[in-house]
Amino acid sequence: MYQGCSSLLALFGELCCFLFIDKLGRRWVLIGGNLVHMVCFLVATILLAVYPPDADGTGNSAAQWGFIATTWIYNYTFSATVGPLSWIIPAEIFDTKTRAKGVSLSTMTTFTFNTMIVSRFHPIL
Repeated sequence: MYQGCSSLLALFGELCCFLFIDKLGRRWVLIGGNLVHMVCFLVATILLAVYPPDADGTGNSAAQWGFIATTWIYNYTFSATVGPLSWIIPAEIFDTKTRAKGVSLSTMTTFTFNTMIVSRFHPIL
């Protein structure tokens, strides 16, 4: 249920990005999105510090729902701002002569860091 809601929020966020990015511009969308991400990380950190999860899974229900809501807000704003723009901006900043090499380099860098993050936290890798 949680992942289904997260996926729908991400899909809706990406749709909003594609519909409104040319009207809003890139810079302020990225700045605003990252400010919302900062607030989400602060709220999640405070919730975990004040109401740590219990070993048996019981705990403060309001804090648990607050953490879930925070992750959903983060997921939506990431999908509406940073997620799609990290693929759009490299294609726009390079001139025609260097675009293919620049986009391939940025794509390689993105996949490299994603692989490093996943291999660090994924138990199978």
